[in-house]
Amino acid sequence: MLALGDYFFSGDTASYQNKAESRNYRWEGQNVIGQCPLYHYMGPGEQDLKLDGVIYADYHAIDGYTLSPKESRITAHAADFLENFKNPQARSFTETHLSEIVQKIASEHGLEAKIAPALTNIRLENLHQTAESDLHFLTRLGQQYNVLIKPSGHCLVAMPMGKGISPTGAALPWVTLTPDSVMSWSLQCSKKEEVSSVTAKGYDTDSAEEFHETIGDEDDSDENMGYSLRGLYPTREAAKVAAQAVYEKLMQKAYTFSAEIPGNPQVLAESKLTLQGFRPGIPTDWILSRSSHSLSSSGYKTSLEAMVPTEYQKLMAEKDKA
Repeated sequence: MLALGDYFFSGDTASYQNKAESRNYRWEGQNVIGQCPLYHYMGPGEQDLKLDGVIYADYHAIDGYTLSPKESRITAHAADFLENFKNPQARSFTETHLSEIVQKIASEHGLEAKIAPALTNIRLENLHQTAESDLHFLTRLGQQYNVLIKPSGHCLVAMPMGKGISPTGAALPWVTLTPDSVMSWSLQCSKKEEVSSVTAKGYDTDSAEEFHETIGDEDDSDENMGYSLRGLYPTREAAKVAAQAVYEKLMQKAYTFSAEIPGNPQVLAESKLTLQGFRPGIPTDWILSRSSHSLSSSGYKTSLEAMVPTEYQKLMAEKDKA
C-alpha cells in the first residue's frame, strides 16, 4: 500500500483510512520592462503527506530512551477474560431471578458467586442469550438493572450500583478528600440527566389490558422531566424493576465528581467518598463509580470518578420543587 520510513502499511500490519497529499512547486519571478513578469520553474518544493487511521494495540510495550527514564505500560484486569467468558453462547432463561443467573454462570466458570441480598428480588420472566458471550451478557444485564456484575479474582461479584455496599450487604469503607489532598478536581452538573419520573409500560395477556409503572413523581406537571421506557414488559413487577433501575441511573448521572490524587490503594469503585472543605454547594457524600491507579517516573497517582447517591438526588429534587 504505502511505506512511511521503515514502516510499511498493509492489511497484515495496519492500514490507513484517509490519505491527503499536497505538493508545492518553486517558481521565481523576473521583472521585465514593459511586460508582465516572467516566471522560471526552479524545481519541486515542499511536499505534505497526512495519513488518518486507527491502530488497535493488543500487546504490552516497553519504551526506553537514553536521556529519560524507561517506561512500562501495563493494563490489567481483576480476572482472566481470555477464555470461556468470551465464547458466544445461545440459551434462554425463563421465570428466574437475576441472582440465579449470576450463580449459574459463576458455577460454569468455576467461580464463587458473591451476590448482594438485594438482587434476589429481581425476577426475570423471559431472557435470551443469542450468540453472546457470558461477559457481554452479564454486562448487558448490569446496565439494564443498574447492577455491577464482574469477575474479580476467583469470584463473580454482583451488587447494586451507587449504594456503597459490598456483595454481602456490609458498608464499604469511607474515603475522605480535602482540597489540600487532591492535585486536581472537577465537578459536572448536568440538568439534562435530571428526571422527575421514569415510566415502564406493559401488557397483561390475561386481561388484555395495557398497564404502566412509574417511579418518581408521577404527578409532575412538567412533561419534559418525565422519561418513558420503550417496549412492553410482561408483568408489573418486571416493569417496576426496569423503571427503578433507569430512574436511579439517570439520577446518579446528574452530578459527577472527578479528581486526581496521590496514589491511594484504598480508593475502590463503590466505596463511599466524603468531600470536606470544598466550595459551598458541592455535595459532601458521594459513591465512587470508577478508580484507576498509575505508577510512572512522576510517582504513584490515583484517578477517580464519583456519583451522588440516589437518596441525595431525591432530596435535591424535592428541594427544587418546593
